[in-house]
Amino acid sequence: REKPLTEITEEEKPFDIPSSWKWVKLNELVTIITDGDHQPPPQAETGVPFLVISNISQGNLSFINTRNVPEEYYNNLPDAKRPQDGDILFTVTGSYGIVVPVRTDKIFCVQRHIAIIKKPFVSVDYLVKCLSAPCSYKQCKEKATGTAQKTVGLETLRNLILPLPPLAEQKRIVNKLEEIMSYCEKLKKK
Repeated sequence: REKPLTEITEEEKPFDIPSSWKWVKLNELVTIITDGDHQPPPQAETGVPFLVISNISQGNLSFINTRNVPEEYYNNLPDAKRPQDGDILFTVTGSYGIVVPVRTDKIFCVQRHIAIIKKPFVSVDYLVKCLSAPCSYKQCKEKATGTAQKTVGLETLRNLILPLPPLAEQKRIVNKLEEIMSYCEKLKKK
């Protein structure tokens, strides 16, 4: 059961934003935030791919060198623990803060070290950019627990403070960032 979100205080706001924007917590922008099954999954020679952090560490989904779980195991998972097209994956243990949008209809499941951010109510591309931004990583780093492998708890993830512009601005921001990144890639190749 999720705890109710607390109000965002002035001290928590990382920087000033335009008056048409507002500060929100991640949990306000999505249907649910959960993670993969906490039980060790059964393995199968064929079946449904079971992704671990190394399968998303490059910033996209990789189905190379995955192990499989039986379809029955996958079918018994709650819907929230089955990533779908339009969801976002976020690593929460060890190499935390890797953000990967799900852009496939292929069925798969993930280990518990990967959070599943289900069905955003805002632009998925904008939310991916926000979650990948230094201010999101900083919040995670400040709240990560553990010694050998730092872990960002789901409660921390749910309470990430993000700037939310109107939808049209979300799209403009994403387009401008993609334009800049494309230009940067061209410069790297020269």
